[in-house]
Amino acid sequence: MRFIDIGINLTDNMFRGKYRGKRLHQDDFDLILERAQRAGVEKMIITGTDLVESRKAAAMTDKKEHAGFLYSTVGCHPTRCGEFKKYKHGPQAYLDALRAVIKKSPNVVAIGECGLDYDRLHFCDTQTQKEYFAAQFALAKETQLPMFLHDRNTGDDFYNMVKHHRNDFTHGVVHSFTGSMEQMERLLELGLYIGINGCSLKTAANLEVVKAIPQDRIMIETGKLFQSPKEMSNLLLSSCA
Repeated sequence: MRFIDIGINLTDNMFRGKYRGKRLHQDDFDLILERAQRAGVEKMIITGTDLVESRKAAAMTDKKEHAGFLYSTVGCHPTRCGEFKKYKHGPQAYLDALRAVIKKSPNVVAIGECGLDYDRLHFCDTQTQKEYFAAQFALAKETQLPMFLHDRNTGDDFYNMVKHHRNDFTHGVVHSFTGSMEQMERLLELGLYIGINGCSLKTAANLEVVKAIPQDRIMIETGKLFQSPKEMSNLLLSSCA
């Protein structure tokens, strides 16, 4: 079988052998890519989580040795949306900088990771998240790129915003899905895809939801090493889901 990994955080230092600032093994980045290809992964999409990480991700994809294999997203994760306000030239300049990354790299294939996250409000408040989630819908409309979406414990807020802006983007996937059966079905009704990784497989309820996703609407992703199911916690998660 052949696979596309729609979301892998290759800019994270864990993929370079460093965990929380401590080196645990030598840099084996190239070996990770080789193992993924041997396992049947034909393409990987690196997740951009803010301006700096989006630039890093795009730069990785532009290397000649990664041509046709690595692609990336460009956007700002909900927990990092405070960066819009903190940016030295202001929020609009931050958005313009994201747009510049997209224009510079031919390998950017989606807007994101963007959305809402109410599990970690200590990083960014709800109003700021909503304001700059909306700004990224505008970026998707302008570029006609699909959206790589994030939703954690947001009640109806995420769904309502996506529904309101549904005509602003062509396609979208809600990645690392951990929601209920009802939430999954409502997202499918909007024409969205559902992305699953280890976080999507941790409970019996999660598994029932995943089993109910239509085969033509499901996508697979690696995410980060810590996002494997509990039973795999002592293994290095390679991109061979």
